[in-house]
Amino acid sequence: MIRSRDESYHGEEHMKEQSRYRVGKAFSDLRQKYEHTCQGCGKVFVANNTAKFCATACRSKAYRQRKDSPGLQGLYVIVDPEFSPAGVLATAEAALKGGARILQWRDKSREKGLQLPECREIARLCERYDSLLIVNDHADLALAAGAHGLHVGQKDLPVDEARSIMASHSLIGTSNATLGEAIESQELGADYIAVGRMFPTATKTNTRPAGLETLRAVRRVAKVPLVAIGGITEGNVEAVVEAGADLIAVISSVTDDPNPVCAARRLTTRIFAALEKYR
Repeated sequence: MIRSRDESYHGEEHMKEQSRYRVGKAFSDLRQKYEHTCQGCGKVFVANNTAKFCATACRSKAYRQRKDSPGLQGLYVIVDPEFSPAGVLATAEAALKGGARILQWRDKSREKGLQLPECREIARLCERYDSLLIVNDHADLALAAGAHGLHVGQKDLPVDEARSIMASHSLIGTSNATLGEAIESQELGADYIAVGRMFPTATKTNTRPAGLETLRAVRRVAKVPLVAIGGITEGNVEAVVEAGADLIAVISSVTDDPNPVCAARRLTTRIFAALEKYR
């Protein structure tokens, strides 16, 4: 059958309209899949994952504004090349898959320029898993890597000086072994206070003992989240949470396990069970 010119024209227009509809629907579906509203600033942004924040700044700011939220409770895993037999990136992702809320990058031996690529990659992993990256000691490395915060020891930069270098939204935590140190850290504006060591540990030899009694004393005066560190395992983690810890920092309890994902998951489960029981 021979179609008239008008029929051919309308047929072509119908096909074009159908094509435009399919393309438009495809774009609409993509927008629904990849567009997100930032929980920090409220802006709409595009990401190829389930991100909740449009930028590192928004994530860090949101967690600083919600210090008592689950964002600063749970498992805190220290990632150190010296104690990562499977490699730091694999160890980091395993910890995140197992539920770690915070990762700390720690490398005491290599130059910072050599650390930067891996540190940046771990920052991206933390974004993907809606967790935070804290860098140990080095404010410049934390800034360059796009980390969410910095952890300093008693002989590192004071909290107020570190704050002047870091972005205002960054988290800053400190190491403390005594009640006096913890009180000073809080007065200087620390966002969290790490207390340790709780028990003997082989991953860091120059630590000072603190113990559960010190943790309890700090809990009575602390207005910020507490991180307990040092020799914590599945067997003693409940006692540490009972004594006042909000976050449990570990290395070997995850990295030495043949299945670090499962190790992190078991610890996470025990931590939150204890938090529900004692808070």
